[in-house]
Amino acid sequence: MVPTAGDALSVPSAEVVKSELELDYEDYFNPAWFNDETFVEEVFTYGEISIVLCGLSWDTVQSGLGYSRIGHTLWAAGHFLANFLYHHLGLIQGKRILEIGCGLGLTGLLAGKLVDNPGNVVLTDGDKNILDALQRNIDRNFPERTPVEAGPRSNSQRPACSVLVWGEDVEEFRKQYGQFDVIIGADVLYTEASLKSLVATFCLLLNSEANSIVLVAFQTQYGGQLRDTFLGIASERLIGEQLEWNSSEVKLLKSSGDDSVDLELWRLTWKR
Repeated sequence: MVPTAGDALSVPSAEVVKSELELDYEDYFNPAWFNDETFVEEVFTYGEISIVLCGLSWDTVQSGLGYSRIGHTLWAAGHFLANFLYHHLGLIQGKRILEIGCGLGLTGLLAGKLVDNPGNVVLTDGDKNILDALQRNIDRNFPERTPVEAGPRSNSQRPACSVLVWGEDVEEFRKQYGQFDVIIGADVLYTEASLKSLVATFCLLLNSEANSIVLVAFQTQYGGQLRDTFLGIASERLIGEQLEWNSSEVKLLKSSGDDSVDLELWRLTWKR
């Protein structure tokens, strides 16, 4: 049973958690860590729309139990970007939308609630072990809608989710899902080594229409260190523009601390 927002957290004992240096891949992404006793729920509200998000609390991830858990919580730019979409519906209505590095899927789930056809939204992450939590969140927020196979002309009444590792099998992904009018990503600038693959993935999956856009939001503390490198790599095909957006609230998943952080939002369009 999924716990309610008021339930206490249960975390692995010290004997269960190995040193990160000792972990092989299967241990490093151990699905047994992510069970109903560990997960919490919280409701994120945008006007009349509520998104129920289930995952690890921010406090649990920050407690030092392992880098492998960072995708199983909500980072600040996710709520920031979701707020932006809520107030700029015209950017996504009637469009095919892809979220990359979605983690628990807050921003993509809200997009699915905002648009007329939720089947036009595909949520992706490079960590296959996040997909169970992501699918749970889709089921929780679209409970009475029958899933169908997603594709370029999907008429599903719920978003789809899939593994997408930047720069790997992107052509196969495009054959199955097609290209997109809008690509969104929150806190996806985190290692310099991934930036070329990230930009290449944008260029393969963004359709060629002049009004197609990529929206990337990130915490300045982390992504700001990679911003110039990212924009430089992208500049061969895409033009970046920083958008002024001051969200009134930054919210994390079950955080007991100060959530205030500096955030940036960038729009990328095709170079003409």
